[in-house]
Amino acid sequence: MISSVLVAVDGSRAARKAIAIASEIVKAANGTVHLVHVVSEPQLPEALQDFIDAEKLVGPPEKILHQIASHVLDDAVRRAKDSGAPNVTTEIMTGPVARTIVAYAKHRNTDMIAIGTRGGNDLDEILLGGVSRRVSALAPCSCLLVK
Repeated sequence: MISSVLVAVDGSRAARKAIAIASEIVKAANGTVHLVHVVSEPQLPEALQDFIDAEKLVGPPEKILHQIASHVLDDAVRRAKDSGAPNVTTEIMTGPVARTIVAYAKHRNTDMIAIGTRGGNDLDEILLGGVSRRVSALAPCSCLLVK
């Protein structure tokens, strides 16, 4: 029985679906959903500037990205609990996204990784082959790719 699922969270529609599915999976085992957001680089993508202005976030790029990650994870926790996850943990990490997700899964010995196939950065998906593809290739456990 699957009782521990890592969900890579980036605020995308696919990630939100992954949260709901993972929550349903662990509910039967009274398990845990581990919500992980990885900050990949200290530069702010231009697409986030409107959000930063609206939320009045100030500081160095790394601090702002961590503030945004906190907002994303707060929403993810609410969604996981609303979907029936009995236990939820959160983690903001910094590093290469796919390798950091896989390292967390190994460290926590998760039964599964749930990840959206299309994240917040379509250019990364096209140029680098996609985080979800790299995670599924490197993962020590089963992966659920969510569209």
